[in-house]
Amino acid sequence: MKKAFTLIMAAAMVTGALGGCGKKDKEETSDASTSIVEDYIEGQTSKSGGKKYYTATILGDAIKELKDDDEWDDMIEDYNDNMEDMLEDSEIKVKSIDKGDKLSKDELKAAEEYLKNQCDRYDIDDEVSVKSGYEYKVKLKYREDKDDDWETNTQKLCAVEVKGDGWKVIGMEAKYLEEYYGDSDSD
Repeated sequence: MKKAFTLIMAAAMVTGALGGCGKKDKEETSDASTSIVEDYIEGQTSKSGGKKYYTATILGDAIKELKDDDEWDDMIEDYNDNMEDMLEDSEIKVKSIDKGDKLSKDELKAAEEYLKNQCDRYDIDDEVSVKSGYEYKVKLKYREDKDDDWETNTQKLCAVEVKGDGWKVIGMEAKYLEEYYGDSDSD
């Protein structure tokens, strides 16, 4: 019953596991973070959203590397093909996108570590500096088939502002970001 939605959430977690310049006032920063989350969710819930999805989650230098290696277009095409298959009979609608708390210093450091791991994965040498960030709560309505009842799913994710690269989405909630990528003094 929940196959399509489960596959979409799995795709989000895989990308989450992988995966603005200049001075801005608070209102512009707020709008930019929400905008990138909207792009991410649109990419996650549409049949042709691969470019938005990956652009929202992958650093610019990694995208450049993928393009230089002629892998970018294939990656987007594969994503879109998978989404088209998963959403063939299903429907997904965004119920709400709510901006939550600012990320703490420890959560911002964990986000930097997460993005440094992305640099390593794509074999790029990049200094990553996360300037600010927020946790978002996204509610989606979905149904496997047009005859099914609507169900609701809530997911939390983070939007972070990367110096020189603008806003990026990390597809996990702040507490897990810190738990998995935070500084571990107990080693």
